[in-house]
Amino acid sequence: MRSRPRETWWWRLDLFVRDMDALARSDTGARAALRSGVRQPVTKCARMHRYLARHVSETWPYARQQPYYTVAALIADSSRQPTAADEDPVAGDEDTGPDSESEAADAASTGPGRESAAAPEGDQVWWDRCREANLGAALARGVRLPGKQALNQDTTEKRLHLLTRSSSHTLHTRLPELTRYLRSREIAVDWAVLLGDLAAWERSRDEVATRWLQTFYRTLHPSADEA
Repeated sequence: MRSRPRETWWWRLDLFVRDMDALARSDTGARAALRSGVRQPVTKCARMHRYLARHVSETWPYARQQPYYTVAALIADSSRQPTAADEDPVAGDEDTGPDSESEAADAASTGPGRESAAAPEGDQVWWDRCREANLGAALARGVRLPGKQALNQDTTEKRLHLLTRSSSHTLHTRLPELTRYLRSREIAVDWAVLLGDLAAWERSRDEVATRWLQTFYRTLHPSADEA
């Protein structure tokens, strides 16, 4: 008899993404409800609670719940057809200050914000995925597309740097334009990795931002062994 997989925190991220993706694909009403949360804080997502409440604990502060609502909304939003507006998303004003609406979440104790040498060997696949399939990698893949499909390198690089300096609140409001921009080039986003990174952002922004930037440049300019 095959034993059930160990329910690690990263395994639950994948499960959440699979559930949201299946829901958005199979139920037009649910998809519309999830999309209503694009750029919205948890407290303004009344239509989403029906689908998200069971995935977040009532003991979690809203700041810790927000990544789940944001990613669920982005997954639903990704099901629509790209429009001309997606070709040139507005970056928005720079904001590097603290998020006044966010509370200090303890996601860093359960998510990618704490890469420890003591992590179980089985988790190494996840950490490799975080380094190889994060938002920085997706943007770099867009830049490396052939011909006119390629994203402008300078513009993309500036957007990524701006994103890594964003407060938590600003980050969540900027992501829809960026993911639509990627979708217009058929660049896939690893939603589970993004969810983990957003969960860690409040306490470990510098670590997550560094990972995004390093992966962007490594993907853009691979070493001889990787090329």
